[in-house]
This record gives sequence, C-alpha cells and structure tokens, in this order.
Amino acid sequence: MKIPNLKIYTSSYNKTIVINRLNKYNISPSQYKVIAFDKDLEFKNLKIQAIPVSGSIPGNLAFLFKLEFGSFLFMFNYVEGDLKYFGNLNYKNLLAKLDNKPLVGLITNAGQSNYPATAMSRLNLPDYIENVFKESIDSNYQIVVGSYDEEMVNLDQIINLCKKYNKKIVIYGRTYANLLNLLSKTNLEFGSFLPEILDHKTIKKHKDCVILFTGKLTRLYKRFQRVLDNEDAYLKLKSDHRVIMMAPPINGTESLYASLLDQIAKVTPYIW
Repeated sequence: MKIPNLKIYTSSYNKTIVINRLNKYNISPSQYKVIAFDKDLEFKNLKIQAIPVSGSIPGNLAFLFKLEFGSFLFMFNYVEGDLKYFGNLNYKNLLAKLDNKPLVGLITNAGQSNYPATAMSRLNLPDYIENVFKESIDSNYQIVVGSYDEEMVNLDQIINLCKKYNKKIVIYGRTYANLLNLLSKTNLEFGSFLPEILDHKTIKKHKDCVILFTGKLTRLYKRFQRVLDNEDAYLKLKSDHRVIMMAPPINGTESLYASLLDQIAKVTPYIW
C-alpha cells in the first residue's frame, strides 16, 4: 500500500471483500482504487484478460497476458469442472481464448497426489454424509459440521442437504457468514435457495438444526475446544450430536487434530 493511488483489479465478488479488508486495517480509500475486472485491459501491445475459473470460493480469476508473439497464463487454486456459483472451467474452452497464438508460459500451482481421479471428484461429499441427514428425519438431534471457512464448495453441498431435508442452520464463524451473505446478495438465485439461518444465541431452542463450525485452521480447532471445555455460552456437545469433520489437519497440526477427535469421541460416538 506504499504505492500512491494504487489500482487493484479483482472480480466483482472479491471487490467488496478487498475493500472490507483494507478498511479493517484503517487504510484510507484515497490511497487506492478497487476495480471490478469485467473487461480487458490494454497497455500498448499488451492485453490482459480476466478469465473466471472454478474454485473454493466465488470470484476466482485466471489472468491471460496476450502479446504479439504469444500468451502467458496465470491461474491458481482452481479445478476443472462446473461448480455453479463457484465458477466453471473447461480446459478446451480455455484454449480457445488463446486466439490461435502459442502459450509461451503457464504459471500455476500444482501438487503430487496418489488419488486416482480428478480434483473435481474429490469435492463431492461421500454418500454417508447424506445418510446422516436422511436418518435425522425421524429423530431430534443436531448435526455439527466442522469446516474451513473458505471451503465454500463443500459447505454449499451441506447447505443443499439442509434444504433437501428441511434443516435450519446456525453459523459459528464470522468470515463464512460474511462470505455467504455477500454471495446471496451478488447472486439472487443462490440467496433465494438458502435455508433459514438462525441466530446462534437461540441454538438451545432448536434441537433439529445443523450447526456450521467454520474458521481458519487454528481458530476452528480452538472453537471446537471451547465447546468441549464447556466455555461456549450457547452450545454444549451432547451424546446424541452427529459430528461431521470436514477440516483435515494441515502439516504440523496432526496431533492437535487427533486430540480433538479423541475428545469429541468421548462425548458422542457419532463422528465422521
């Protein structure tokens, strides 16, 4: 932010997020300008095109830098496939954007995996998760879901199950609540589909609901720990709670994660 009159180009969805984050650090709006990247930029013989791609949150963009002799493509944190509100990426359609010019460079992130399938298939929740919802139709228990707040694709599938099985939801996590609220405002179709969202302070009054525990890595685990230590004012884990943990450990947190699961298992045997 030391660059005077800095221009920041991003998606229309991320524009609000960027502005809110800058305001959080008391950076004056006079120091920057956030611009929705909805049309190509041109600088002499360089053209820059923003390409929406599918990712864990809406508004994920790839950037194609076009020059006379070829193009450079920058793309990160994406999967190939149709994720509805979270983007749609098809590699064949992506090639068409090169305008028959050679791709000189591809700058992307990649990782080695022994999983025998595409990344897209890993985003689909296993069938047993829906069974937890299905079995709750004639029962009267709460379902607790733990997830990182930026894993909006998986959380969207949970929301779909809530809608399908007529479940109200409670959100523990300000960041995800804000992301969800922003998406519902920028996409009216998504907003009209949302199930009823309850105030977390009324959680004890609603025995048949789904509680979304969301947060960054350590904050999410600490939030669970507070509940296990009976330090949360509104929620206490009970023996009939169904717990779905969708927040696997990241390097260095394996022991913390294992300890947390052990403590949860001492309270309720229903954990996935």
